[in-house]
Amino acid sequence: MPPVLTDSYEYEDLARSAFASFLVFPTALGALQNVLWSPLRISSQMYLSPVFGGFSFLAACGLTNYVSLMLLSTSNKFSHKESILFGFVQYTWFYVTGGSFWRLVPSHLFQHGAFFHTGLPTTSAAAIASKKEQIQRLGRRYGCHSCGRRFFVSFFIADHQPPNGITLKDSLSIGNKRVIDKQQLLPHCSNCSLRQAVAVRAFLSGKPVLNAVMSHSTSLRLYHLWMPAPLLYILFTQTDVISDAKLCFLELVK
Repeated sequence: MPPVLTDSYEYEDLARSAFASFLVFPTALGALQNVLWSPLRISSQMYLSPVFGGFSFLAACGLTNYVSLMLLSTSNKFSHKESILFGFVQYTWFYVTGGSFWRLVPSHLFQHGAFFHTGLPTTSAAAIASKKEQIQRLGRRYGCHSCGRRFFVSFFIADHQPPNGITLKDSLSIGNKRVIDKQQLLPHCSNCSLRQAVAVRAFLSGKPVLNAVMSHSTSLRLYHLWMPAPLLYILFTQTDVISDAKLCFLELVK
């Protein structure tokens, strides 16, 4: 049985609940990155990254639903079927707007980042020079592939992925040509590029690499937007919003 609204219920309650939901969902996803996945060195290109990202998605959905309904005056809870339906609506929005579970965990600077969409092949220095403008277009469209920054970036750097140093050190047995054929050029912001250079130098010198996993909790996309299905359900089934809308329309057309 869906929640029954009390007599003291007002539209302001729905607005307050919806606003809190929009804040809680991306905040919860970012907090899991910073508090859980980054310390554990979980990154987006790991085999199990969709599992970890799926956990983040479900946890953020559960917390957001709890907070949004806690701010409403209700006497009953949603049924399990209704809760599953709301979760499906949120996942559909998440998927349609380009979301994937692996994008919800931190990036690794030695791998394609969580905001990777497409890259450019590279075979020579001349090829790299000719693709600078293409890298700028990719950066303006998708942002830095590691941190997701898209605005206030004056110039995107063509990042070799995997990085040249890492490729040469770990893949000598399979030959440079095969390695280069697998490399791609991806858009990188200056901050991520500098941080990557430090991490590569540490790796090549045999030192512990402590800063290669990068969270991106402040870079938001449409799939970070919460779709308030429970609130819309309450709004259209237990309030007079439709009748009020009809009255307003009739007043306007008079």
